[in-house]
Amino acid sequence: MVLNARLVSQGGMVTMAADQLFVDGRSVDSHEFISVACDPARSVLVEACAGSGKTWLLVSRMLRLLLDGAQPAELLAITFTRKAAGEMRERLISLLHELALETDQEKLITALMHRGLNRAQAEQKADRARGLYAAVLASPHGLSVDTFHSWFIRLLQIAPLASGVPHGLALEESTAEIAEAAWLRFMQSLNDPANAALRDSLMTVYEIAGDWSGKELVDAFLDKRAEWEIINTQGDPLSQLIDLCGDDAEHDARLSLWDDEALKQRLLRMAQLFGTGTAVQQEIAVAIETPVTSGPGIESFNSLCDAFLTKSGEPRSRKLTKAQTAHMSVEEQQAFEQEWPALCDALIRLRARSAEITVRRLNEAMFAIGAAVIGHYNAIKSDQCKLDFADLELHAWRLLTSTEHAAYLHARIDARYKHILIDEFQDTNPLQWQVVRAWLDAYDGDGQRPSVFIVGDPKQSIYRFRRAEPRVFESARSLLKQQQASDLRTSVTRRNGEGIVQVLNEAMTDNGLYSPQGTLAETAGAVWRLPLVRGDQAVDESVEGFSLRDPLTEPPIEIDDLRRQQEGELVGHALLQARAQFSTQDKLSQPLPWSKMMVLVRSRTHLQSYERGLRAAGVPFVSSRTGGLLDTLEVSDLTALLRWMTMPADNLSLAHVLKSPIGACDDADLIALASLNDESSWWQRMQALVEGHQASAAMARLHALLVIWMQASYQLP
Repeated sequence: MVLNARLVSQGGMVTMAADQLFVDGRSVDSHEFISVACDPARSVLVEACAGSGKTWLLVSRMLRLLLDGAQPAELLAITFTRKAAGEMRERLISLLHELALETDQEKLITALMHRGLNRAQAEQKADRARGLYAAVLASPHGLSVDTFHSWFIRLLQIAPLASGVPHGLALEESTAEIAEAAWLRFMQSLNDPANAALRDSLMTVYEIAGDWSGKELVDAFLDKRAEWEIINTQGDPLSQLIDLCGDDAEHDARLSLWDDEALKQRLLRMAQLFGTGTAVQQEIAVAIETPVTSGPGIESFNSLCDAFLTKSGEPRSRKLTKAQTAHMSVEEQQAFEQEWPALCDALIRLRARSAEITVRRLNEAMFAIGAAVIGHYNAIKSDQCKLDFADLELHAWRLLTSTEHAAYLHARIDARYKHILIDEFQDTNPLQWQVVRAWLDAYDGDGQRPSVFIVGDPKQSIYRFRRAEPRVFESARSLLKQQQASDLRTSVTRRNGEGIVQVLNEAMTDNGLYSPQGTLAETAGAVWRLPLVRGDQAVDESVEGFSLRDPLTEPPIEIDDLRRQQEGELVGHALLQARAQFSTQDKLSQPLPWSKMMVLVRSRTHLQSYERGLRAAGVPFVSSRTGGLLDTLEVSDLTALLRWMTMPADNLSLAHVLKSPIGACDDADLIALASLNDESSWWQRMQALVEGHQASAAMARLHALLVIWMQASYQLP
């Protein structure tokens, strides 16, 4: 359990530890770090850990650009989500508003110095700082703070005809239903004899990867549909794959052992050496010599591997006897100790290379299946007049790389934007970066290239399911450094206390991607390790032995659920203890508010069990459990009512409405309807009972309401 008790504002300057601030590999102090990061004349890439003030730095650079004379419309700020874009805009506007209203000249100068200006520069820019708020609000085009996809839409609007996007398409953010429909169409198409090759390809995928993993491969292929379209413009993908695999894609690499005379002789010498040893070693010698001399064959190769490798594929441990070593020099003994693992590695490499044939088979089948599924997917989108995010990325890439239209689009972009700022860059996918890179590469050695500011942390990349790729960060670093950009790094956080950072550093000791963090937080912080709930402790004595439960109102209790419920109770009691032990650092010293506490779980699967535990501990909470509202009985009743109104012959929905508080009918009413042995629907039977004055008061009341609601449904939306 992680505790950060301090809850005071951290406004003002972001100060950092000098020994963990680097500019182009050189350790610097906080002022120089911020000065370089915010310098309008530089392009900068900042790699910074969580809680280090990345967004503060980006907003500060935007302020410096405006102070330096940049027009609001010349700034293009890009982040990953609309929410983050809105927050970035709000933070900048709020900062400009504060500067505009600041009457204390010294405080204003100090605020500007915190953002990398020296005192003389701050005094010179003070008046302009006060006027920026009005200037930004009055700007005819305003600030461009967008997501990548919002910016791509702007690009397509600049050249609507060249983009090739038909007019009137609607952007579809959730494509799961379209993807599922495309898969169903694909599966149905396999019944056509003309698609026998596709059916064989699917069976190949199932054979190699299995049914479940095979479907996951198809889904992953569909997610990369834009990349697939692009790679097809650069030649045949299968030919490119075969070139990458080399001869191993055509011939089994295991059989090449018998073509390598030097390797065969090394194996035979090893067999000869073991032949002079014990009976067991002589058996090993035979196990080595026989496959080598019997000629090429997969069985022979496997027999050879059995002599050198364990079933798990690890090298076996082999040693010589004292009698053997007595006739060997020290150099010969050392040579044996080196030769045995070397031969094991040679066999392991040949075995690994032999998988290239399977790689080719799998990819060849996947290329055929993926192309077909993408075709169905695009057809469904076209029928529905839809456009998805991948389409935006693909069309933007085509525009900026087209020899026919790129120059026009570059000119339009160049006339507008002079400065690019990208936040949370670790969540950028390769195609998004290629769009930006296509724009930057068009400048070559042109001095009018826009300044670029990129900030992020590859360790925080959490959107791999949206094709985000942390390695894009290194690609951007390499490109910008070639263009004389400054490379900044920091691992100082303001978010976590010393106790938390210390545990984090210890836990990540063996992670090569992780740099030890420092902290400037004013609180010590704490990490509490709660006792582990074991399975044999999670048996609830109240449910042991024979007991009856109402299956309609009480779900069965599993031991695993009880264990997680007890974990939830432990966490709940720890939260109560933390609330009593820590308080806000203000004049009133109030207990920690519940809104400042968060409980994270690995998945939603057992969230309900943890909720029961928190409830038992007396901890109030708001859960993010999906479907909480929609799963309520009230919503279920309304859903049944709406379902019946759209299809009055739905007897089950009508029965649901009758028994719900809406109808308030009892079992006798349902029996009365069911006992009418005719082929009419329950609604028709209900009408007959009401007209014959045989319906109960509750049924008659519901009948009157249903008639009114049915009539209203014809006019109301």
